Amino acid sequence: MGTVEEREQAESEPRDAEQPTGLQDVSRETSSSTAMDRLELAQGILARILADLAEGCRVRVDPTSDPGTIKLVIEGEGAGRVIGHHGQTLDAIEHLVNRIVFRDGRPTEGRVVLDMEEYRSRREQQVTHMALQLAQRVRETGRPVAMAPMSARDRRLVHLALRETTDVLTASEGEGDERHVVIAPARAPTPRRRRPLY
Repeated sequence: MGTVEEREQAESEPRDAEQPTGLQDVSRETSSSTAMDRLELAQGILARILADLAEGCRVRVDPTSDPGTIKLVIEGEGAGRVIGHHGQTLDAIEHLVNRIVFRDGRPTEGRVVLDMEEYRSRREQQVTHMALQLAQRVRETGRPVAMAPMSARDRRLVHLALRETTDVLTASEGEGDERHVVIAPARAPTPRRRRPLY
């Protein structure tokens, strides 16, 4: 069995058998990667995924203002397949790429952001517009409004869109796929006092 140190060393090293099929070689690539290595790794992983999902797609790097962010733009046919319903497929691919690229446990060093046909900015505008409309309805009625369940990214957009307002509050409620945002008046309406009946 070896010494205690040898056993601890063996236990701390990742085992290829515990990883999903096809990702064993990727884990070796991520062990000592720099920023450029991470960019190349992210492009390679995304290209592998897209080869099976949507033929003819290309990946290009989009320079961003955030130095820690790797923004990859997918170009080509098959946008509907890659983006999915409300961006769920794109979000899932982005999550998978981030988990592999930052497998060494240091996601604070940056992140990978994926986009296709400017979907992210269009979705941000949609969600922000919807949040502002519902906030206006809350102001007019004085009653809270529960939005439909949405992704964490979309819930964050709602919170950011309404964070400067002083007359409405936002809160996330629910669990799992049913998690949603509730927009409520900042002050609960005071109940009207009834006259005594006697």
